[in-house]
Amino acid sequence: GSIVNISSIAAMVGTPTLAAYGASKAAVTQLTKTVALHCARKGYKIRCNSVHPGLVATGLFEATFSDMEQLEMLKTIPLGEFAKPEEVAAMVLYLVSDESTHVTGARFVIDGGMTMA
Repeated sequence: GSIVNISSIAAMVGTPTLAAYGASKAAVTQLTKTVALHCARKGYKIRCNSVHPGLVATGLFEATFSDMEQLEMLKTIPLGEFAKPEEVAAMVLYLVSDESTHVTGARFVIDGGMTMA
């Protein structure tokens, strides 16, 4: 089996205007590692990983932020583009597939390089 928790890059960087959001996403990271270790020690053959998207071009994102705000946000992404929902879905698909049978307790970041620094 495979559990995939969806978190955010807010789990890894300071979020001064979104403290509760950042703290909750950091908690997802801790939960992921704890569940992965628990399942491994018990021999359950259940893997647990987390996916941490950065800025993703969803309908909600586009409706929430003006074009000008989006252009400013784009400047924070080294690869120069927002992630697509399909890219996040592809990572989740990998993690639930037999291709990742030896992957557990890991954090997968999809942020175009935003957290590299």
